[in-house]
Parts: sequence; C-alpha cells; structure tokens
Amino acid sequence: ITAGQITSSGDEGGGNITFNTNSNFYLDGLFVVRSDGFKDGEGGDINLRANSVLLKGGSRFLTGSEQAEDGGDITVNANYVELSGSGTYPNGLRIPTVMSAATFSSGNAGNITVNAQRLLIHEGAGGLGTLTGNGGDGGDVILDVSESIELIGIEGDDVTPIGILSDTANNRFGNQAFDGKAGDIFIKTKRLIVRDGAIISSSTLNGGLGGNLNIDASEFIQLSGTSNGFASGIYSQAFGAGNAGKLSVTTPNLIISDQATITTRTATVTEVNYAINSSFQREFGLS
Repeated sequence: ITAGQITSSGDEGGGNITFNTNSNFYLDGLFVVRSDGFKDGEGGDINLRANSVLLKGGSRFLTGSEQAEDGGDITVNANYVELSGSGTYPNGLRIPTVMSAATFSSGNAGNITVNAQRLLIHEGAGGLGTLTGNGGDGGDVILDVSESIELIGIEGDDVTPIGILSDTANNRFGNQAFDGKAGDIFIKTKRLIVRDGAIISSSTLNGGLGGNLNIDASEFIQLSGTSNGFASGIYSQAFGAGNAGKLSVTTPNLIISDQATITTRTATVTEVNYAINSSFQREFGLS
C-alpha cells in the first residue's frame, strides 16, 4: 500500500483494525492507519500479524485519546519488523515513519507491543513511542525480540532522534500543569545496538513521573556515536516537576563508545539533551 489512509475513529470511540497475513505487510509513503477516540469513546486497537512488516516513507500506525477515555493498543507479531525513512508533504513538513500511541486527555494511552525475531529502525524513521500530554498515563512499550534490535540514527537538518520512547510531553499550551505518568519500556532480546544518535528514552517533560526502563540483552548491548549533537544512548530523565523513573540494564557485555551514554538525571527543560520536538509530539501537535 503506497497512498491513503485506513481510519476507524469517531466521537463515540474508535473501532479495532486487524491485519492478518501469512505473507508480508508493506506500507510506503504518507499512509496512515489510525484509530482515535475523540469525545466519549475509547480509541480502538490496531493488531497486525504477518511474516514481515515493512513501514517506510512516512507511513504511520497511530492510536489516541482526546477526551476522557483510554486510547487503543498497537500489537505487532512478525518474524521481521522494519521502520525506515520519512515522507514530506507539499508544504515541506517532514513526517517520519512511526508507531505511536498517545493520550491528550484524562484517559490512558494504549500500549505498543512487538513480538518478533528482528527489529530494525533506521534511515530517519521516528520509531516506536507512547506519549502523554495531559492527565492520563502514557502506555507501555513492550518489545520481545528474540534475536536483535537495531536502532540507527541519521544526520541531517530537521531530523529528530530515532528510537524507542515512552515520554510525557509539554502540553499544547506550553505549561507543565498536567501530571500524567510516562509509560514503562520493557525490552528483551539477545543483541541490542543503538548507534549514530538513536535513543531509548523514558523521560518526563512536565509534571508527571517518568516511566521505568527495563532492558535485558542476553548477549550484548552496544551504544555508539552521535547525530546532530545528540548522543546515542539510554535515557531516564526528568525535565519538569515530575521525577525520573527507574533504569535497569541487564547484559553480560555492555559496550559504550564514541560519546554514547547511559543517562539518569533531573534537569531543567533548557538542559534537555535530545529534541523535545520529537517525532511523536510533532505528529500530534504537542510541540
């Protein structure tokens, strides 16, 4: 599929969207699959089962909640999952390829779950993320990837960090009054590679608590390099009134090189060391 959209959204809630194939699932271009609850209803779930999943060129899976109910989950089961690239609208707005579950209400965001053998995010894709910009809690990101996860950044103007995020956001009106908690991140794999400015982050940019970050890599974790001044790494940070979450990393071999970092800290927003204007905030107008 290379153009258009599949939506199941509405004031009374979104419906579920399910794809089930024994072959490959491929989206290329500014194609959107989304299910949102705008007023009184919950957002629907997006479920995808395939041999391989390829999203590129600005294609997006989105669930969300804009009023009081919860947003839907995104669940992907495949042998191989790849997110790559971005697309550009005629007005010049660049849209990275993402899977995102968000809440802008007192309802909670949905979870993102990926069960696969390999996961690759590269070439300017935004990645996987859950986000809260209001009083509701962010969803969890759960990655059970039996072989390897590779997150590879990219140089260039107007390129936000590639990665896996579960953050609280500055809300639409630019204050920190909202206190929804960021979701947790759970990663289980053999080999985790994060390089060239890519990041894994569970951080808070408002009054809410940051989420917990749990990584278990049975062979190794390799962190290396920078992109556009941002260091590759694993981040658990607080830039608002809320506290950062807990960080747990388990692996027999941890390799950190070329200015990469593992960072836990409390700071001010002016000290933020990766872009507040993330792919997910930009997509939903929160930046």
